[in-house]
Amino acid sequence: AKKSDDLMARQLMLTLGATQYAEPSTPYKSRKAIERILNQYSILEAGTTYIANGSGLSRESKLTAQSLANLLEHGALNYGQRWMNTLSIAGVDGTVRRRFRYSPAHSRAWMKTGTIKRVANIAGYVEGYSGRKYVVVVLVNDKRSARYGRRLANKVIEWVVETL
Repeated sequence: AKKSDDLMARQLMLTLGATQYAEPSTPYKSRKAIERILNQYSILEAGTTYIANGSGLSRESKLTAQSLANLLEHGALNYGQRWMNTLSIAGVDGTVRRRFRYSPAHSRAWMKTGTIKRVANIAGYVEGYSGRKYVVVVLVNDKRSARYGRRLANKVIEWVVETL
C-alpha cells in the first residue's frame, strides 16, 4: 500500500477470480471472489460494494466508510503491526509524506490515500496522545474535494491525535 500499483492490484483481483472459480478469470468472477472472502469475515455491508478494477481508481467502484473501517479493524486485529506497516506513515513516507510533516499527526497515523478528480479519500489508523489507536475513514466526493476534502480529513485526523 505504501507504493500503490494499479496494475498489480488488477492482477491480484483477477488471480483471486481464477483461484476461487474456474479459469479463465473474469472481472465478474473476481468481484464475486473478493466479496465472498470479505463476507466470510462480515466486513462488507450488504449491497453497498462494487469493485470495478481492483485498484479503487474508478468512478464505478463503491464502498461505504463502514465497510472500509471494518476491513481496517479486521486487518489490525488479525495482522497487527505487520499490517499497519504496509501503510504510509504520516509525515514520513508514501502519499502522506508531505501532508503531515508539521502536524500533531506526524508519525502518529498510518494511512492510505485515494485521489482522483472530485474525490479525496484517506483511511487508516491514528494514534491519539493517549497511546490508543483508532480507525479513521474520511471519504469526500465533491467538486471541491481537492481544496476542502483534504483539509477536512487533516482536521479530523489531528483532532483524533489531540483529543483521544
